[in-house]
Amino acid sequence: MGSNEIEGHSDPGVHVQYEWEEFPIRFHKHIINIKKFFIDKTPVTNKQFEKFLNATKYSPIDAHNFLRD
Repeated sequence: MGSNEIEGHSDPGVHVQYEWEEFPIRFHKHIINIKKFFIDKTPVTNKQFEKFLNATKYSPIDAHNFLRD
């Protein structure tokens, strides 16, 4: 994981601090491991997803935080 630039110049407040860093810095380089996941090839709008939910009555097995955002 890395970031090359954060908006702004070297002004105070434009740096970011991740939990593994001692202080906010502008440039980051850190290796993280992410479990394998699926992602759709085609974007879906909220309206399209709502239509799918209504048509199929889909509900996840674990509904905790489902559609929270």
